Amino acid sequence: MSEEKNIALLIETLFQAKIPYNRTRIQKMVFLGIAEEKLPYTHKFFSYYHGPFSSELAKTISMLTERGILEEKKTDYGHNVVEYSYRLTPLGIKLREKYSLTNDEKEKIRRLSEKYDKMSLVDLLSSIYTNYVKMKPIS
Repeated sequence: MSEEKNIALLIETLFQAKIPYNRTRIQKMVFLGIAEEKLPYTHKFFSYYHGPFSSELAKTISMLTERGILEEKKTDYGHNVVEYSYRLTPLGIKLREKYSLTNDEKEKIRRLSEKYDKMSLVDLLSSIYTNYVKMKPIS
């Protein structure tokens, strides 16, 4: 599995998202893509402050932002609380057309979006903690 496939899956995930995804939600949606839908991401996850986290995925998000594929919006809530949310840029949407995912992969991403985009981030995290309490790295 190549980094290119990881990028294609992530771009499709953000393309199908019904709401803006912040850093935490992106991490959880990719984790759920692996855990529930067996999507072929290669990111390794470990337990972190808000559940499963992949430093590889964080680097990919930064790289895509630097290359103009993702647009990052920073919201400062004060008291050292900052949220970063992401959406595809026109370049990112155009790049999506370059990658070829299977219809099955696109359907799995659509199912995840349908299931989890309606949940608040707190409920999403609660669901992950409930279902993946004894989380081990997913390979």
